Amino acid sequence: MEGQLWRTWRRILNPGFSASHLMTLTSGIVEETATFCDLVERLAGSQEVFQMKDMTDYMALDVIGRVVLDSQLDSQLDSQRRRNPLVDGLRMQIRWLTFGAEVTPLERYHPLRPLVHRYNAWRMNRYIARELDLRTAEFNSSKRTKSVVDLALNSYLSEKPEKNHTKVMNSTFKKFSLNQIKLFLFSGHNTTSSSVFYLFYVLSQNPSALGHVRAEHDAVLGSESDKAASLVVNNPFLLNQLPYALAVIKETLRLYPVVSSTRAGEPRFNVVDDEGRRFPTDGFLVWANPRTIQRDPVYRPRTDEFVPERWLVPSDDPL
Repeated sequence: MEGQLWRTWRRILNPGFSASHLMTLTSGIVEETATFCDLVERLAGSQEVFQMKDMTDYMALDVIGRVVLDSQLDSQLDSQRRRNPLVDGLRMQIRWLTFGAEVTPLERYHPLRPLVHRYNAWRMNRYIARELDLRTAEFNSSKRTKSVVDLALNSYLSEKPEKNHTKVMNSTFKKFSLNQIKLFLFSGHNTTSSSVFYLFYVLSQNPSALGHVRAEHDAVLGSESDKAASLVVNNPFLLNQLPYALAVIKETLRLYPVVSSTRAGEPRFNVVDDEGRRFPTDGFLVWANPRTIQRDPVYRPRTDEFVPERWLVPSDDPL
């Protein structure tokens, strides 16, 4: 998707992802996060060994479900995991992906892969389509939600003469929404869950930073953790009063960026190194690797160290 088509759909989706609007969705996000905290606390108390990445994956899926569809996927609950076709289909689809790096030919060219992918796509599409039909049915009622899909539907219909006729969702919007929601879930859940996973890791390795985070949370949200969730729900802007926690998040993303970017080279675009040598990009993919860039000592000192304070000092500070 490029050019005017991209700009049109970007304009339609923008309202649902504005910072001010996301603040209005805090209640659902906090509820899913509280479920995650309860589960992790219970497992930690049991002394069981468990996969933290699985926990953060399911938490991220549940949050995305609430924000995008206003739907409770309940993927964090063991009893519900295989009952939700969207979550189960997505996770199975990921397990059956191939990137051409498999060692054995049978694994790389498994004859069942196309059938499995088609089946999972059908399951996910059916679930999302049902949710979209529900959103459409409620669009003109008092039950209308503030989900990303609802705001996108409102933006889309506002540009159409038939905007008041919403008993059946426009087929163009429905097709676009199906693809975008699957993309949100596929790309968004892994990046978010990986970042949360790394946050746990860096704080476990840096007890001093963990102490600062706890002290800041106690000062802003109080020392009773069971009341913190309701405080944030009632006043989401309290989260803007946690500068050290934000610095910890930024420093974690600097050290462990979970995404990178590639761009197709062009005939007249060259990459120039520090010595002035020019490297043509035509016919190549140019990979911007944030991990290498962020750890380059040219840009800042102590690049391999976890130093959240670097995000709290003035721009002329050595950090």
